Formats: sequence, structure tokens, C-alpha cells
Amino acid sequence: MTNKEISIRSLVFLVIGILLILSLVICINIVNSEKDLVATDATVIKIKEDKDGTGKNDITAVYEVNKTTYQYNFYYKDDIKIDDVIEIYYHEKDVTSVQVGKTPKLIFLFPIAGILLCIFGIFELFSKHKEAESSLGENVKAKVIDEDEKTKTFKIINTEEESNYIKTAEEIEEVPVRGIKNKNEETKTKNDNKILPNKYRIKGDKVYYQEKGKEEEFLELKDISKIVKTINSNKELIKVTIKKDDTLLIFTSVINTNLEEFSSELHKIIKTINKDILEEIEYKEW
Repeated sequence: MTNKEISIRSLVFLVIGILLILSLVICINIVNSEKDLVATDATVIKIKEDKDGTGKNDITAVYEVNKTTYQYNFYYKDDIKIDDVIEIYYHEKDVTSVQVGKTPKLIFLFPIAGILLCIFGIFELFSKHKEAESSLGENVKAKVIDEDEKTKTFKIINTEEESNYIKTAEEIEEVPVRGIKNKNEETKTKNDNKILPNKYRIKGDKVYYQEKGKEEEFLELKDISKIVKTINSNKELIKVTIKKDDTLLIFTSVINTNLEEFSSELHKIIKTINKDILEEIEYKEW
């Protein structure tokens, strides 16, 4: 689920939750209006059977309060016969105001559910906000090292390792980049040799790749042990990582190469070479 979808869902939960919380006022009014209800028995004296298919019978019953007899007309769904005795409720302050049953206390579950929905919505929005902040990483400096008419390649210049990124930008020599994480600590804890080619292609059963300033090399696909596809919050393929022993080949979108087509072709060839090769999908920003 994307961040946008999570935000919309959280807002929907909040709106519904607030409306249910406001229903607390209605629940309190209903309960207060029934405080003076008194239960009594009423005897059915007349039944007009349901002929309209509504499922309700028109009932006339009589009940007695303080030695005075009153009539009460109402609709009743259950089977009932003349002379049957049923329980009704009249208001102590107005004995002619009658109802068949009392409102159950379960109506207070609605505002309680509203409170829970609001808590969930706020928690989800807060968690999303914290996750977005952490995914941005730290502010780092980047310098343009290559460009064409539409894109520029940036290199992090305040880390020990040189990492290249493709990013659209204005024609400036040095820009602050937010969103590229400093990988120093992560790199120190791992022994994997990471290679980020700026050119790559598949030919036959080999993937050819070239790092900037170096000669083209190749890797035989039969030697691959794992492939990981990285998807961002917009459901876009942003990275394909190939693992062989302690080497990681990291393919990203570069000039004149379609990452989606490369990934699809890689998948087809891999399955003809070795069906047991592990393929995974991870969801995160890059």
C-alpha cells in the first residue's frame, strides 16, 4: 500500500471515528429520556394482521396504571394472539407515552468504536510521518559528474565510498541532495562488494556491465545465487540487485537502458538456466 493510500485510509478512519464519537451526545440523550420508564404488562385485545407484506401486525393492547386503564396501539413483528400478555414501558411523567422496549446500553459501543478508530488513524499517520522522515536520510552534498539533456548523475562527496545516482536537476555545479542516505555505517558492517554500473546489458547467458572509468566486465547468469527487485511506494521498479558470492551488482535506471525491460529479460533467462535461483521483491525507497 502506498503512502498516499495510507494517508487517505487514515483520514477516513479519523472522519468516521469523529462522527461516531459525536454520536455519544445522541446516546446520552436517548438514555436520559428513558430514565423514568416503568415496566408493566399489557394485554392484547385486537390484532390487525399484516396484509401489506411489511412483516408487522397492528396491535391494540390495554394496560393499567394507578387503577386507570389505557389503550396502546403499536406494531409487533413476532407471532401474537389475542389475550397474550406482553411487557411494555410507559413514562412515569406521562403514562400515555409508551414504548415496547428500552434502548440497549450497547449503543455506547458506537462512540467507543469511534475513539478506537481515531486512535488507529492518528497512530497510522504518525507512523507514516516518522517512516517518511527516516527514509529521507541525512542531508548530503552531491556534485554533477555526468549529464545529458534531461538528466544528471550525482555523486555523494561526503562519504568514503563513491555512489552515483541519476536525478533530474537544474544546471548547477553543486547541489544539496536530500533523500540519499549516508551508507558509511551500513557498508562497514557488511563484507559484500557492491558494484553500481552506469552501463549494463544482457547477451546470451551473461550480463555485461561497466563502471564509470573502467572496462566492461561480464557475469555468467548460472553463477547467480539471488536476485532482489526493489519497488518504491509508487509501485515503480527502482533497483535490481544480483548476488554472486560476496559481490552485489546493483542495477538502477541509467541513460539509454530500461530497467523494467532488463528485469523482465533477466527473469526469463534465469528461469531457463536454473529454476532454483532465489528471486525476491522488497519494498522501500532508493
